[in-house]
Amino acid sequence: MTDLDDVVVNGKRKKGLKESQVSKEFQGSKDSQGSKIDGDVDGLGDLDLGSGRTAGIMGGSAGRVAGYPVNRVGMRGDYRLTVNVEEPVVTKDSSKVKPKASRKSKTSFLYVGLMAAPDLSTVKMQHVDGVGTTFSLLLGYQFNKKWAIETGVSVDRKKYYTDAEYFDKKGMSGIPPSWDVTNLDGTCYMWEIPLNVRYNFSQTDKTSWFATAGLSTYFMTKESYNYQYYGSWGPGSSHWDVKKPSNYWFSIINLSAGYEHRIGNIGNLRIEPYLRIPMSGLGTGKLNILSGGLNIGITRRLW
Repeated sequence: MTDLDDVVVNGKRKKGLKESQVSKEFQGSKDSQGSKIDGDVDGLGDLDLGSGRTAGIMGGSAGRVAGYPVNRVGMRGDYRLTVNVEEPVVTKDSSKVKPKASRKSKTSFLYVGLMAAPDLSTVKMQHVDGVGTTFSLLLGYQFNKKWAIETGVSVDRKKYYTDAEYFDKKGMSGIPPSWDVTNLDGTCYMWEIPLNVRYNFSQTDKTSWFATAGLSTYFMTKESYNYQYYGSWGPGSSHWDVKKPSNYWFSIINLSAGYEHRIGNIGNLRIEPYLRIPMSGLGTGKLNILSGGLNIGITRRLW
């Protein structure tokens, strides 16, 4: 057993300590940063000596100083012991940091669209007389991946044919009563405001299959008719305009199904067959005008 004449522990000089006493002195001591030193001091090695020399104590098998292996050899003289203890590095758990939601992953947002459609109309399932048009501005809000609400405004021009038997005779005030009207080819102009609920059956980052249902309001501004008749001198034809505005609040059932596909930064290509079913007679003739068409356009997310 070797005596240590001069050992510094926790800033205090210890003289005349034996090796076993040094081990006890080091147990539970702290370094300059306040970290506790855990280790079994069987011998001292790789030490900073007062004389500037590096050596160990008690040669033979290897020991440990504050968890570091040393070789023990016999040594005489005065010693100053310095032990450096590194504070453990604490790293933050990145798994606990919540990432910010990206724009692509956001499921609720506002969107707009521009669409156009050829419009086919019929009265009482009679033959279609020409092709009308619909131009629409769409405004929608998606609540989540499944549900959205849509509205907007459309400018409609509908063309239709009807036998005179389906046309309300009270609306023929502009036609001479002696004329027996047989049929009419009509064109009406109107503004349409829909209110629809949309359900997405299937939605990915690039595609969406959906269906909509709701009600529309028609603001009819003008009607034009070319009609055929029999008079006292035989058959004839004439033209008749009706400029009396008429409104039909939430009187049309909207049904549609469609497909959307993202096309880069432009937005989404939207293809949507639709059906408009009236719940009351429309226009001066109180006609049951059933319409269908194919909306094609671009929709784009706002925020």
